[in-house]
Amino acid sequence: MKFLNIKFRIKYFFYSILAVNSLLLILSLVCPFVSPHSFQIIPAIGLFFPIFFIVNTLFILALTVKKKKALVVPLLLGLFSLSAFFKVFGFDYTDQFDGQATVNVATFNLQFSKPLAFQEADKYDAMANAFNNFLETQESIDVLLLQELGDLSASHLDAVMDFPFKHKHEKLTVGIYSKYPIIDKGIVDFKSNTANACLWADIKLPSDTVRFYSYHLESNRENGKVPKKIAQAAPESRSLKMMFGLVKYYHRFTLKRLNQVALVRQHFKSSKHPVVLGGDLNDTPQSYVYRQMSKGMQDAFIKEGWGSGKTILSKTPWLRIDNIFVDQQMDIVGHDILHTPFSDHALIKACLEVE
Repeated sequence: MKFLNIKFRIKYFFYSILAVNSLLLILSLVCPFVSPHSFQIIPAIGLFFPIFFIVNTLFILALTVKKKKALVVPLLLGLFSLSAFFKVFGFDYTDQFDGQATVNVATFNLQFSKPLAFQEADKYDAMANAFNNFLETQESIDVLLLQELGDLSASHLDAVMDFPFKHKHEKLTVGIYSKYPIIDKGIVDFKSNTANACLWADIKLPSDTVRFYSYHLESNRENGKVPKKIAQAAPESRSLKMMFGLVKYYHRFTLKRLNQVALVRQHFKSSKHPVVLGGDLNDTPQSYVYRQMSKGMQDAFIKEGWGSGKTILSKTPWLRIDNIFVDQQMDIVGHDILHTPFSDHALIKACLEVE
């Protein structure tokens, strides 16, 4: 009798977890379609879609082995989740970033080069040289869209990479570096802080003029407050307390990002040229923010990505918050994600052809 009681409890626990995970997976799937103005909790749930998807896949495997009728629930959910899964995991195995496209564009959140700045003294020179060597390998990049561009980062870029045309602002830490002439430029004013900002530049490429945007949407902060100035030399922690704080105030910063997306889209609608958006969205593909920003645009990763789409150091699998969105008038012929020890963000590259 005692054995049967334990067996019942295990079975009850198993199906309870299945029910809870199924509900959370459904909510994460509807996140991109639900305005955060209507619901406060749902935006944060989309962050954890990869975890819910993995757990659901494990339930499919377990129930397949057991040959249980309940298999139909996670199986159907898994099928409905595939389109969301393909936004964080690419399957274009033909992707070859060979640098032969009309323009090679990249976006890179440099994190103010904090991994280098806080390196131990006896290891600093070795890491600085490694950073320079890495930058030298990226010489094929024609347009580089930068976020969290601090003094240390800029000194290495200027010393190693050849970009004769630059668009920076003394009060902001976003930038646009180009090998081709910048014929017009400006700011999309977020009225936020020095780091969360957006610059744009019309760049005359060999075949056409293209407008590029380097954006850094509002960051999630554990205390719920937006500082006017970002301390470039401040260390960053990844404690459990910090993570709870980020989730707690996620809705507040989602609303700020939505307003910033509206400003960017309103600005580029007046452009006479094809548009490329590159930067740190601070939100995932399973978000209303991503859906609004990507409307009418091509996501370079979805078109040409291969493998995990993860772009930032995190314990959450496949966390993709850095993107390159491309005008429909252009063809995407390559995509790459390069993780380095020089920032918690990856360098995102795309090969583009202008029609």
